[in-house]
Amino acid sequence: MPWRKGPFIFNDLILESEWQGDLKWQRLKNIIAPLKNRRVLDVGAGNGYFTLRMTLEGANKVLGIEPFLLFNYQNAAINALCQENSDSLLLPLRLEEMPSMPVFESVFSMGVLYHQRNHMEHLAMLKEMMAPGSELILETLIVDGKEGYSLIPQGRYANMRNVYCLPSIDTLKSWLKDSGYLNIRVIDISQTTPVEQRKTSWIGDNPASLEDFLDPSDPSLTIEGYPAPTRAIVICNN
Repeated sequence: MPWRKGPFIFNDLILESEWQGDLKWQRLKNIIAPLKNRRVLDVGAGNGYFTLRMTLEGANKVLGIEPFLLFNYQNAAINALCQENSDSLLLPLRLEEMPSMPVFESVFSMGVLYHQRNHMEHLAMLKEMMAPGSELILETLIVDGKEGYSLIPQGRYANMRNVYCLPSIDTLKSWLKDSGYLNIRVIDISQTTPVEQRKTSWIGDNPASLEDFLDPSDPSLTIEGYPAPTRAIVICNN
């Protein structure tokens, strides 16, 4: 513990993770380029929940990278309980530790960008992993505002450490354009709710979750007074 991504079902055991990952997957699975027979990179993969979902879509090979060792151990436990060999692999690496490999036809960065001190460097490193004509699927926190506006939290944001920059959607699109991405499309904007991110018995001794990180008198704000979490999914091409 904590099990952040999921949920998983093993025979009669229902492993209720903090995040209902299927809700996010349903928002994008029918809009992105089909993953069948593609080489896929999942950056910041956590325990590999979405890595496995990508494999189930028929990807040729899926590589997930996740530096936090606990999540790598969770992925090993999941794979030990699977009866079939998976075409996915999770490695304990950061994106900056990867060699430049422009071989991936679909690259996912979900819930990663706002944790980067240098967001433009992250976008550039993602691009270095992409084959010509490939697709980036980027999911990140956003805020309302005009092009050029970003929220830079002082201290924590919704009790999360290391949240450096939340752009407006137009600012995010300008970052992608400046990084050389093409055909930029916003496919979903959704406010995160306690239905999707919730406390369960599987998230450890400190079971606080989203509902504890929102202002109890105004759930449109975080406990720090910032706009409550809203996430956008953007797809674009190399």
